Amino acid sequence: LGVGGSPDGSNLFKGWIDEIRFYSTPLSTNDVEIAYGDGFGDLGARPIFESNSSTSEENSTILISFINSNDQIVPVSGFSSSDLEILGASLTTFTELNSTHYEVIVRANQKPQRIKMRLAAGIARDDGNFSTSSASTRITYLDQITGAENLVGWWKFDSFNQDWQPDQLDNITLWLDASETDTLSPNTPNSEIDQWRCKLDSSVKMVGLSGKKPQAGGSINGVHAIKFVKESTDIIDRMLLQKTGVPGSNVNPAGENHLISGKVQDVALFMVGRIDFLRKNNFSFGFGWGDHFPWSNGSVFWKIAGDLGDRKTFELTQEGENYILTMYYSITEGKQQAYVDGVLLFDEPRPNDSNTADMTVFNFPPSTASGGLDADGYGSDWTVGEFIVVRGTISDEALEKTESYLSSKWSIPLDRTMEKKFSDNSGGNRNLLYSGQEISPDNKFNSTIAFNGSTDFAYIPIIGDTYKISTSEVTRFDLLHA
Repeated sequence: LGVGGSPDGSNLFKGWIDEIRFYSTPLSTNDVEIAYGDGFGDLGARPIFESNSSTSEENSTILISFINSNDQIVPVSGFSSSDLEILGASLTTFTELNSTHYEVIVRANQKPQRIKMRLAAGIARDDGNFSTSSASTRITYLDQITGAENLVGWWKFDSFNQDWQPDQLDNITLWLDASETDTLSPNTPNSEIDQWRCKLDSSVKMVGLSGKKPQAGGSINGVHAIKFVKESTDIIDRMLLQKTGVPGSNVNPAGENHLISGKVQDVALFMVGRIDFLRKNNFSFGFGWGDHFPWSNGSVFWKIAGDLGDRKTFELTQEGENYILTMYYSITEGKQQAYVDGVLLFDEPRPNDSNTADMTVFNFPPSTASGGLDADGYGSDWTVGEFIVVRGTISDEALEKTESYLSSKWSIPLDRTMEKKFSDNSGGNRNLLYSGQEISPDNKFNSTIAFNGSTDFAYIPIIGDTYKISTSEVTRFDLLHA
């Protein structure tokens, strides 16, 4: 074995060699880094960290000392708070307790959070005048569960939309939510509702018409909703949208500042509802849309761009079926679309506002209630849970988020595949990526993701969100340092 050249004396090396070591077992990457010590080696005193490896407290206390090669605690010189490399937390206090011990308190940036503290080699000198070696420690700030100190990954599926609400939508102008009974006046069961206030602005509200007011006390999958009933021939429960301070009071969320003016340009409507008795209906909402929402067969007849009277259909619902409806009308994007329970059922070009009337007051249901109480009359009986209106264009991502939010809240499954990232609750930065169905309302735990055994799947990438490696390549070290 040659040192500084080949055994035969050739290939001679010019330079300096500090020391030579042989080990009987391979060193880990961490061991190599410590031995190298940023070029200072590992002969100097080594930092020792004493702390809980996991905690539910926002502030963590770390006791730091230094030991020599004989495992004896020794004093060091030149060590200060500026030598601390901290990730995932901020330094609160640094205290020199005595010549050999230091107390550090850090505050986590968020929860969950993996906190890393490192001391580089050479930041101080021990009593033998050797430069100190490097060392690091980790603390995980999270809810404490069994084996939390060894947790390297934790993905929970409590809700697909737990951290998202419709008020985060760009250009949202109306949010009526019957499950929030404090937005209803009055709100006792079977009472006639005078007002249904917008969650974004209480001065905007649906107002019940005299002698035609809907009732509180309805339900969609156990969540409070409003009942609109055809009381008799020519009389149907109905509400109009009004805003305090607007001349004439009547408004439409598709208009600028809710004002009724001209034709709708871009608007998205989300609705949660059920038809309890299906009759004929004209169009609601005051967006200038026609013709029928829906007809007595459950199909919506929606006018499209083109010649007067051009229209296409899609099936909204049948009696007793809960639904989530999305209608998107955008001249800017040239789209006219309708989704029922997440499925695109209507998709037509919308290059201009032809075949669309001027907007009127936002209303529900339509005023026409002629004819008898049987299916040949006008005016269905409805149960309605929620309306959301966005004035302007809406991205596919925002549309799907809104539908997913409504699906989870009202326990109405979406019949579409969705893709979702779930963050790591152990404080790591590895997302679990899922492609499959939405949460099923039949799921008694309401905290799981479904796998159908054919197309649904999930994976946890080790390097980035688009790079996958086989599980045989994953080591505990990979997960600890992900």
